[in-house]
Amino acid sequence: MAGENQDSRSANDKADERLFIPRDQVETLEKDILLRRHVERYAVARQFVYGTVVDLACGCGYGTHILAKNPDVNAA
Repeated sequence: MAGENQDSRSANDKADERLFIPRDQVETLEKDILLRRHVERYAVARQFVYGTVVDLACGCGYGTHILAKNPDVNAA
């Protein structure tokens, strides 16, 4: 009996190893990762900027906003 429980438990453990993520959810996760990486780059750069900062090719300006949150930045 003890052997049967152990065998069925290992089969269940193996079934739990597999993760199913629908395609649309994978697409959403990839977009989220890309967005987080963009924001992370500005958050890292924010540590090193001071004075007047010019953010070239900034698009909609979210990076400039992140950089301007550094108290050492006078103008962005």
